[in-house]
Amino acid sequence: MTIFNSVADCILYFETCKKAFPVLNEIVKPGDFKGWVRKLEFYANPSLDDYFFTINPSRNLLYISVATGWGLLTHQESEPLKLYRSMLGKLSLYLQNFPELKANRSFRGKVQNLNELGLLPTLSELSLAYQLAARGEEVKFETKFTRADTGTVKDVDLTATDGNGTVVHYEVYMPNKDLEVEGFFDLNQDDTHFADRIKAKLLDKFGNGVVNELEGSTLLAINTAFCATLRLKNALALAATNDAWLRTLIPQHMDGLLLFDDDFETDDSFTFVRRLMKA
Repeated sequence: MTIFNSVADCILYFETCKKAFPVLNEIVKPGDFKGWVRKLEFYANPSLDDYFFTINPSRNLLYISVATGWGLLTHQESEPLKLYRSMLGKLSLYLQNFPELKANRSFRGKVQNLNELGLLPTLSELSLAYQLAARGEEVKFETKFTRADTGTVKDVDLTATDGNGTVVHYEVYMPNKDLEVEGFFDLNQDDTHFADRIKAKLLDKFGNGVVNELEGSTLLAINTAFCATLRLKNALALAATNDAWLRTLIPQHMDGLLLFDDDFETDDSFTFVRRLMKA
């Protein structure tokens, strides 16, 4: 069965989704949507289904919005569609609390990203920011700093200041790896992959030098929800035994790790797992 028959159908589904989630009107401007339409027109032959289900991953804002609109118009109900509605609902909630982001071109670029993971990394940042703000902390986004080794201007994702004036910067990371099981499996099988990805991310952002411009502590905040082995360890209460290993991931110029878990599936899906500081 073909689901997405034409670009016109996709536009109709997107417009239907916007009626249910008006925040889309504020973060997807007409010019942005024209770019999406051009991409859909490019892939319309032989089939938009090929684009959405094969070429293009299914967790970006374009697909989620079009699929949600299709579900609303055709009265379809499925677990993926429930998840997409939940994700859009959470995006709406977060942007009610941080309305300044809706006019931020850099943020709109991130939330519209059509890459492999789509909306999930940005939702991870917003989810943590929302929880920190709910605890009474003042949260700011994209604090600029200069890499000591290259002079390149970068930014750290979140900066939170509590009532005592304590400042903590968070670089948010959402590793993504499904569980590969064939017979017996090792819970530590993805540790090297996980460590390598973290090191690569931090090297790109911070380099090897000490960052002197960021007042306060700097933590790597990791959403464990989409890294299957790490999430399983947490569920089995085994992760604490790996604290020594996790601490080895903290680079010299950072102060610790914050582990949290949010798959965005329910209203109360967020969990603070634990915070690990340098010994």
